[in-house]
Parts: sequence; structure tokens; C-alpha cells
Amino acid sequence: MNRLRWRRLLTTAFLLCSFEPAHATIENIEGTLTCRNGCNRTTVQKVAQGGTFTFRVFGQWVDTASEVQSDFNYAIVNRKHGQGSYIDIKLVVGQYMDPGERTVKIRYPVEVNGYDSFKLRVVKRGTISSVMYKRPRYATQTVIAGAKGPMVTKQVIAGHDVVPPVNLPLNQPAVLVVSGTQLIGLQAKLPSGAKILDWLDGATTTRREIRMEFSQSGQGDLQVYDSQLSDADMYAPDAHRFVYTGENRHIQYGGTLTGALPLDRPAIGSTSPGLQFIDVAPRAVIENLFRPLSPNAEFTNTGGTRFFRVDQRYCAAIGGLEGTTTIAVPHPIWGVANVGTLPVTTAFASHLRSGNQVLSTENTSALNPGQDARFTFVRPNGTATGSPVRVTKLNAAPHIGCFISPELPPFVQDPLLTVNVNTDGGVPEQADQQVNNSRTY
Repeated sequence: MNRLRWRRLLTTAFLLCSFEPAHATIENIEGTLTCRNGCNRTTVQKVAQGGTFTFRVFGQWVDTASEVQSDFNYAIVNRKHGQGSYIDIKLVVGQYMDPGERTVKIRYPVEVNGYDSFKLRVVKRGTISSVMYKRPRYATQTVIAGAKGPMVTKQVIAGHDVVPPVNLPLNQPAVLVVSGTQLIGLQAKLPSGAKILDWLDGATTTRREIRMEFSQSGQGDLQVYDSQLSDADMYAPDAHRFVYTGENRHIQYGGTLTGALPLDRPAIGSTSPGLQFIDVAPRAVIENLFRPLSPNAEFTNTGGTRFFRVDQRYCAAIGGLEGTTTIAVPHPIWGVANVGTLPVTTAFASHLRSGNQVLSTENTSALNPGQDARFTFVRPNGTATGSPVRVTKLNAAPHIGCFISPELPPFVQDPLLTVNVNTDGGVPEQADQQVNNSRTY
């Protein structure tokens, strides 16, 4: 009897040791741009700042996934079991998330060969606040032709007027001035009849100049993308989700402008006096702004508590389980920058405002071209290290992620903030350079 029992135990142990549980393997991922209809797991797909993207991940047993780990807010919003199994993962990309590669890990209740993963590349998606035409202004100059030649007159460039981009000249260079955010490392998709000759030197994150030429009459929006995107990406069906946003991107070209140079005159060069200017502006971003990813509550529980989703990193201290804790979010850092080509040598004042209320006034004594000055605004409810806020992590679908609630104090949410520079007129800016003296974040 004992011998038979031992034989059964040994048989059971052998079967258990020889059995290998099935493990999940990603076979294909339907996602963004050129991978809209699917790419293999090694392809690094792209997502844009401030966007929400859904990836359909195919593979045997992937439908058993229990968790996704990444720098993004996520939710597993759909599953298909059986043949052709997949999961749909919705990812929310923070508006100010740094560009670069991120790894998305898919975890399972039982992991024989470890977790599955794929990579995404975050690309910039800034804003265009204005596109203007840098129209040359001419003057007549009398000179001596040769060493002892006669007196002759000619037109020379005496400066520029920054005007709306309408009725732009054909078949000759035209310089457009683009203002906005994250303007370094760009490319453009242009309307018919337009081409870019070059992106001029001296660009900053908030202002850059493009020399273009138009071969036929037309109009359209200047569509700007991160230079990490390929030509194929920019013509994909969902490329509009990656284009820089802004209402003032429209240009119209065709016709002859008053005072335009004849077609055989040279293009505007870097020695033109119009390219030397003083210009101060708010910095491209206010760092450490703390706001929900959406102005609307994602859901309200039965007790009337409203939950607003925030970036997943704020719940990192809680770990993998559900829970709540109080963290300190750093105070906002705002600032001013010299976006001109000449140094600023006179002191000037700048304001941080919320609506009509001035929250902070700072004075800047001097700035070299490309230099900025930064100031920390301490929130009224904060300490030296930051502002306390209670965060809650939830793991139950469909509300998976990190949340804050005004009904669960301490609570903080930064309002719309505006930076006004040179409020006292201390910097002698020309009218053309005063259009970017205010920015709302």
C-alpha cells in the first residue's frame, strides 16, 4: 500500500515538473502613423505630447495581462480571448513629457519567461501662436560707381516690417517669422506651390525664421512637425494628431507686393540691418505646473467625490497596489528670455498673473542673446519644498491610474497663468518685437 502511494506521488511530481505553463508573446501591434495597420514588436512607434493613443496588442495569451507598467497613464480598455487574442491599451501622454523613448511593460499573473514589452518614442507637439511675413523695407541710396565713376542711385534694404502673411510674392525668397513653443528640431508639410529654402540661424524655442519661396498662387496652413517624424509619417491618416496646434498658421501667396525687389535681386542676407534686434519674451514653458490631464472629472463616485486624472508619476510612491498618499509637488518656475540677436543691457520688470491678479513681479538686469532668467513662484498653500496634495491610485477598470480630488484634501490645481515681460518698458523694443511680450500657459 505504501509502495503504491509513493509511486503515485512520484508520477504526480514528474508530471508537474515536466509541465510548462503557456506564456504570452506579442506578435503584432496596431498603433499610430505607418503602424496603423500593424507592426512587429521591435518597431518603435511614435506618440505625441498631450495626446491619447490606443494600441491593439496581438499575441497568444496577451488577453490574460493583469497590468501595464510605463511612464504613461494607461488603461486596458478591451480584451479578446481565444483565437486572435489581443488587448487594447489606451495611453495618455503628458503635455510636458520629455521627448524620447519609453518602454511599455505588460505584466501577467504568471510570468514564465518574464514580462512582455514594446517601445514608444515621445515626439514634440508644440504650438504655433503666429506666422508673420518679414517684409523688406527699401530706401534709395546714392553711391559712386567705381573709383571715379558717376553718381548712381540704387535700392537697399533699410529694415523690415513684420506683417500678416497675405499676398506673399511669387518666385522670390520670403522670410516668415514663426512664434510658438518648442520650435527647435522641426520640419514642415507645405501647401501646394510652396517650398522651404532654409531654416535660418538664430532660432530659439519660441521664435524662428523660415526662408520660403512660392511658385504659384495659393493658400493653406503651415503644418509643423517634430523632425523625428518621417515623410511617410507626415502623410499617414492620423498625422493630424502630431501637427503643432494653433489658429494663426494660415498663409496666402500670390501677387506683387508694393516695394518688392525685382526677381533678379539677391535674397536677403545675414548682414541686413533688419536681422539685428532686441527682443525679450516669456520662456517657452512654466515648469512644474500641476493640473489634471483633463479639466473635467473622469468620474464621480456614489459619495459625490470627483476624481481628476493626473500623470502616473505622481503615484509612484504608492507602488503597484491601490492606495492614497500625500506628496509635495514642486512650485512653478517661470521666466523670461532674450530671443533677440542683441544683448539686453537695461533692467526690465516682468509679471506673473492669474487673470487680473499680479502674483509676482520680478526684475531682470541684463540678458545675453539666448539667455534666460528663471523665478520660482511659491504657491500660497506651499512650503519651501512644494505644495502638499493627496493622490489616489486606482487599479480597477475602467478607472485605472493616478487621481486627485478637491473633496480629498490637501488639493492643489494651478490656474491659467500669464507672463508679461518688459511691463515697465525698460527694454527699448521696436513694435515688431513687442507682439510676443505676453504668453498664457
